[in-house]
Amino acid sequence: VITKLTSKLEILTRNDYKNIDYKIALGKEKSTLLPLNTFDKVIIRNSFHHFSYPDDMLRNCKALLKDGGKLFIVDVMLN
Repeated sequence: VITKLTSKLEILTRNDYKNIDYKIALGKEKSTLLPLNTFDKVIIRNSFHHFSYPDDMLRNCKALLKDGGKLFIVDVMLN
C-alpha cells in the first residue's frame, strides 16, 4: 500500500504546478498522529467508509485544523 501511494505522490509532485507538498503519514484507527492546529485543509478521499472509529477520527481531524481551516470528505460508494 505504501509503495503504491508513494508512486502516486511522485506523479502528483511532478505534475502539480501549485507547489503543494505531499507527504505520507500512517496513523492509527482513532488518530492521524499528525501535529494539531497545523493544516488549512484536511481532505479525506475515498476512505471514510473504511474508518472503524469515524467519530474519533473526525474529532482528530478537526483538531488538526488551524482557525478557519476546512475539512473535506469525498467518499463515493458504488454498487
